[in-house]
Amino acid sequence: MDQFHFTLDAGRVAGDEALTLQFKGVYADTVKTQDIPVVIREAIPEPVFTLKAPAQWDGRQTIEVVPHISNVQAMQAKGAGDLKYVWSVSGLATIKEIESGS
Repeated sequence: MDQFHFTLDAGRVAGDEALTLQFKGVYADTVKTQDIPVVIREAIPEPVFTLKAPAQWDGRQTIEVVPHISNVQAMQAKGAGDLKYVWSVSGLATIKEIESGS
């Protein structure tokens, strides 16, 4: 309604995506429609990671699980090297202590 600007929040995409924005103008005698094609290009690579943990564990000793990001330099080159981690563990009793990078 009486809007001259529109901001499209593309969110996070994996790969290029295409969509169509449809704008409608309602007049006294008609409705005019304008379709605008939009292409969202993925420019920041997804993190490629493995989790390093001990090969054997007795279930009682404290272990540390550390991510290894193999493409961190490519991500940093695109301005996305500062990762934020969200961890969850289920199915066993845990004491969860999140530290920077582990």
